[in-house]
Amino acid sequence: MLTVNDLPPIPGKKEGYPWTEGSSPGNNAYSRSNLPKISIITPSYNQSKYIEETIRSVLLQGYPNLEYIIIDGGSTDETVEIIRKYDQYITYWVSEPDRGQTHALNKGIKKVTGEIFTFINSDDLLAANALYRVAEHFRSNPSTWALYGGHTEIDQWGNAIQSFKPHKKLSWKDLALGKTYQPQPGAFWRTSVFQKTGTFREDLHYFFDQEFFIRLLMHYKIESTEGPLAYARIHGDAKTQSSSLRWSQEMYTERFKLLKLAESHPLRRLMAYRYLRLNFLRSTIHIKEIDFSERLKNIFNYPIFLTSPLALKMLFRCDLKTKAEVNQS
Repeated sequence: MLTVNDLPPIPGKKEGYPWTEGSSPGNNAYSRSNLPKISIITPSYNQSKYIEETIRSVLLQGYPNLEYIIIDGGSTDETVEIIRKYDQYITYWVSEPDRGQTHALNKGIKKVTGEIFTFINSDDLLAANALYRVAEHFRSNPSTWALYGGHTEIDQWGNAIQSFKPHKKLSWKDLALGKTYQPQPGAFWRTSVFQKTGTFREDLHYFFDQEFFIRLLMHYKIESTEGPLAYARIHGDAKTQSSSLRWSQEMYTERFKLLKLAESHPLRRLMAYRYLRLNFLRSTIHIKEIDFSERLKNIFNYPIFLTSPLALKMLFRCDLKTKAEVNQS
């Protein structure tokens, strides 16, 4: 059970959690016998600005049955030096070229031996006492397969931006049709879930967590607990911020593929299609990397009206994946 005094000296004059403060669950707050092993993966690439804070937020949980894995994609900044600094406290780490975040995660999952799983990006943080709260919930509720406790978005300096709380009711169709969003930070699930859902799709780079949650919700519920359990950092270098156009295109492409599966009635499918198209076009207005001609091209290539051949194909084509095929992908 690591404390601040066990870890290497901190850089500069940083204060507060997780620099000069750690978690403090207290001796009577949780029963520490038979705590489930929690496995955490951090995929990483050139995030030396934030990764040390991420690592400390995991290690300073003070959780005694932790498996912490870092899969770095061959960083060229100071990331590897920072990881080496905490080498003795990390279960397994590697730094080598990979095919992106989902490939890194799947590499890490092959090393996982814990009962409960989550991943935390190399610019995000676990909230203080998060692992004890998660472990207590799973241990007290054996029927729980997945859990979300909410999270808070922070800026690059750690200031709170906004908080997210669990949904009261959530279905895979709501995610598939863009009616809601299931955040990944603050979400934990039993590792055995992968046996039914499969792991992360390596052909996706932005929408992969939502696509995974869609598959998960086809079999299980995502229950809730008090949070926040994590902090998600929003900054200009973040993947979804710096590649917002590709993120938007990938997200809506996957949702279009799920239309026929999620809505069997043609009229409801039509309305869902129009809803997705309007949201996609609206989102492109706010993307700086798209100029006026590109926006016109989007409207021409993906019109809302059903008179376009592409719209008809998207709505009524017969080569969409079946539910079983989605589960296996």
